[in-house]
Amino acid sequence: MVMRPYQIAATEKILQRLNVSTNARTWGKHEGGGYIWHTTGSGKTLTSFKTARLASRLPDVDKVFFVVDRKDLDYQTMKEYDRFEKGAANSNGSTAVLTKQINDDNARIIITTNQSKIPPRRLY
Repeated sequence: MVMRPYQIAATEKILQRLNVSTNARTWGKHEGGGYIWHTTGSGKTLTSFKTARLASRLPDVDKVFFVVDRKDLDYQTMKEYDRFEKGAANSNGSTAVLTKQINDDNARIIITTNQSKIPPRRLY
């Protein structure tokens, strides 16, 4: 797969924002976030895959979560990610599986829906 110039630019901007938010300690704050808009059929899934793959290799990134709003989109995204690179991402069908993936150091990219509930953990 070859990315189009605007996909490359979007990926670069996201990775740049990750680096800036890490260095400036703005993660989790408004100034540490951002949006990338793509139109229908413009390759959003490929852009997200490549960005997630590169971000997952950054030293300050433990996991990349790709959160979708519907179960069918979860399935579709996982299918496409597997087409790009088999086994690069992890999907789940339950909160229990999601919890295991969060604790698994090998699960670097996780695709999930916003309906999954992560149980609260105690911070010590």
